[in-house]
Amino acid sequence: MVFRGTSGNGRSVYHAWVHGSNTTPDKPISMKRTNGLHYRDISVNHWSNLDIKLVIFAFYDADKEVAYVIFNGKDSDIINWFDKSRVIDSSWPDLTSTSVYNRFSMGGHSDGKHTDRRFYINRQFGGCPNDKGHFIVINSVVPSPACLFDDHPSVPAFIYSKYNSVDFFQRRMFGIADFMAIFIKNRA
Repeated sequence: MVFRGTSGNGRSVYHAWVHGSNTTPDKPISMKRTNGLHYRDISVNHWSNLDIKLVIFAFYDADKEVAYVIFNGKDSDIINWFDKSRVIDSSWPDLTSTSVYNRFSMGGHSDGKHTDRRFYINRQFGGCPNDKGHFIVINSVVPSPACLFDDHPSVPAFIYSKYNSVDFFQRRMFGIADFMAIFIKNRA
């Protein structure tokens, strides 16, 4: 594990991952709930030297993995591994490298006013009630949320489809995970 984002701690997951902002290099001993800083291993700063084979992105409720995507990490950097063309496997059978998405992006969609969605995999836009996707990280509180699914009492919020496929974000039937984690597997 090279990163663990903690829900509800009020700190940007995106900036923690990309820039190391508001992180600790102290690896968590367990997946027990805390409101502390996000964990980011210092090796992430040397990503290109790690000879990465796989990157695993996962959501956890307590210590139980509830969703994951495995990416091909070969010749990647800390941002471009999160790309649909690199998907190898997923807990959702319909999340594949050949599926059609209108948003598959670590940077997601942030307008600074109504939305701050990161690590965002969305299949369909159709106005808030008709937006469908697999998961999204609501990265920060926005003053007037664009959609109900953007509104959370504490952030970041890790929202994932509990079904075997995409689902409508607005239905509030999505799971909300305690943690997100990023693991790497080196070639060694």
